Amino acid sequence: MAQAAQIRTVSAPETGPRMSALQRLLAPVLVEAEPAIVSLVLEAGEGIPAEDGSAETDWPAAIQMIRDVASRVRQARAEADEVGRRAEALAERSARQAAEAETRLRLAEAETQGALLRAEQAEAAARAAEARAAQAEEAMRAAQADRQEAQVWLKRLYASVLTEFEGLTEVPAARAA
Repeated sequence: MAQAAQIRTVSAPETGPRMSALQRLLAPVLVEAEPAIVSLVLEAGEGIPAEDGSAETDWPAAIQMIRDVASRVRQARAEADEVGRRAEALAERSARQAAEAETRLRLAEAETQGALLRAEQAEAAARAAEARAAQAEEAMRAAQADRQEAQVWLKRLYASVLTEFEGLTEVPAARAA
């Protein structure tokens, strides 16, 4: 395995004058890798000192760097999973709240329709009551007119009876008016 690593280190293209051991080790892979992976690899001078150009590789430092990168990847994956779970929970809660709001909206619309129907019925009842009141008022006016006519007729009848029977009986003067 050390020989294979040595072959990769020797055959890897140099991108700069000073490359870290991990960069030399991963150079053939990083050329084809996505940019997101490259950002996890430390640059020369960022934690592990750059080598002075010797062909010897600091394998313990390279392995530690790989462990650090793997730890960061695991942590990033765990954080991404947690963010995904939170987003899913948020989406489910939002969908549930939207469904509840829609249900409340339907209930409110039904209540509004019921209230409008009751208002229309009350309005119709008020119009009917108003019509009955107008009829009663008209009947009262007719009854008052009939009463006045009856009073006038009774007064004439009384006056004619008084005139017919004037001589037969004596009527006190106070009642004759």
